[in-house]
Amino acid sequence: MRRAALMLALAVASLACDEGDVARAGALPDAAAALVDAAIDADPFLPAHDATVTDWGPPPDAPPPPQVAAAWSGFAGDVALYARNQVTGEALAHDADRRLYGGTLERLLAAVAWSSAVADGRLAPDATFPLRADLRRGSPGLASTPTDTVSLADLARATVVDGDLTAEEALVEALGGESAVSDTVASLGIAGLGAYLGPCSRARALAEALVGGAIDADCAALSAWVDGGDPSGLGFAPPPVDATRRREAVDAVTATGLATLTAAALGELLARLDALTLLGPRTDAPLRALLDDSLGAGGGADDLPRAAWAGSLCGATPSGRHWVGLLRGAGDPAVLVVLTVGTEGGEAEEGQILRDAGREAWRVLVGALDPQPPAFVEAPPWLSDAVLLDAGDAAPCDALDADFSAARDCRRQHARATFSTGDRPGVSVLMDDPPPVAVAWIWEDPSGRRYRYQVRFAAHHRWVWTRSLRIRTPGDWRVDLMFDGVPGAAFTFPVR
Repeated sequence: MRRAALMLALAVASLACDEGDVARAGALPDAAAALVDAAIDADPFLPAHDATVTDWGPPPDAPPPPQVAAAWSGFAGDVALYARNQVTGEALAHDADRRLYGGTLERLLAAVAWSSAVADGRLAPDATFPLRADLRRGSPGLASTPTDTVSLADLARATVVDGDLTAEEALVEALGGESAVSDTVASLGIAGLGAYLGPCSRARALAEALVGGAIDADCAALSAWVDGGDPSGLGFAPPPVDATRRREAVDAVTATGLATLTAAALGELLARLDALTLLGPRTDAPLRALLDDSLGAGGGADDLPRAAWAGSLCGATPSGRHWVGLLRGAGDPAVLVVLTVGTEGGEAEEGQILRDAGREAWRVLVGALDPQPPAFVEAPPWLSDAVLLDAGDAAPCDALDADFSAARDCRRQHARATFSTGDRPGVSVLMDDPPPVAVAWIWEDPSGRRYRYQVRFAAHHRWVWTRSLRIRTPGDWRVDLMFDGVPGAAFTFPVR
């Protein structure tokens, strides 16, 4: 019987991409650090579909059914959708070949070029790169680290998983510049992927479109204004910028064909990456592992099937938000891409489009939204414990005394788990020498809405990982712990 495998690729456009009150806490060691060392032969998520099939064919002419199109009814902006079940060939499309601005989702193209350079032996993952002052920009991360040099592997991880603009700028320079990335992208033969622009060039293009002329300012100042609204480094007072002007600037950059993407192109790229046929198995596997380690915020992921694994990237533009991801583990392999660009910056509205369009496209192409997960039989031998944090009982932390940092973090997390609104109850998982395994924490509030967090661990380590969630809704809550989509533990607790 075919092993269930599903791949879902989502891409949506809005103003911000963060996890809000959902925050990762405490791990020893860092799971992501070993991802690139995981052998693909032991990967539990190799797709069940025929990886040799690369002929996607043109998008269908028929519009998506009404229940899918209803997701963006009345939306004051543009929506592009591409969805395809890779087993049956059934597909849905709406403006799938329309070019839209890629924003920070462009980092996926830089990561593809990085994978190619490592595979060809042009770059060594353990080589280091200097973090010069002129490269530091964007939100806290590498921009604020006191470190002078960073390994190229760490730059790639920060680029893909964290969306770190400093890391992306440094990685692209190490690759040989934007033209080197564009050359690799062109070699893929995927129509609809425009020439790559790095963070500095994107910021400059948008800033100059906003003011209607050239700006004599460095990249840090341009990024601070375009990304953070701070014009103090420009050397002049720019005109006021509202949502309409931002959209006009995005359209002006899009018209150049630079830093643009289509829904169909993203779908093909992610499908080939998932099937390890983009650049080749040994080249694609580390990049896919990094993508699997990332679960971008911005809607959509909360409503995915319970017994599914998702990896995603969140991307931002001045007039929208992107969300692209891979989902496997429940149903047929499938691809879904949704791109939106608003005119009024309706972040919540665009997030809702993603959730509704994704949910309904799933039902049309795959079937039931929430198939029953495999039955839990017994805990795997490498699972030492799974503990619901409770401020009144920190005894489970005692088992970690051999490692001070893990025990300290465990007690800190327990102290915050009072089961009162505004606090952060969580679940700690302890694993000794597991195989490569994906762990998902799925929180469910009293209304049935879910909040998902996932991480993919490499083999042969001792992992201690705590996930907490700030809860603002009183009532009876539930959290499920899944290992490779198989239930491993479930907890219920009342929130006062």
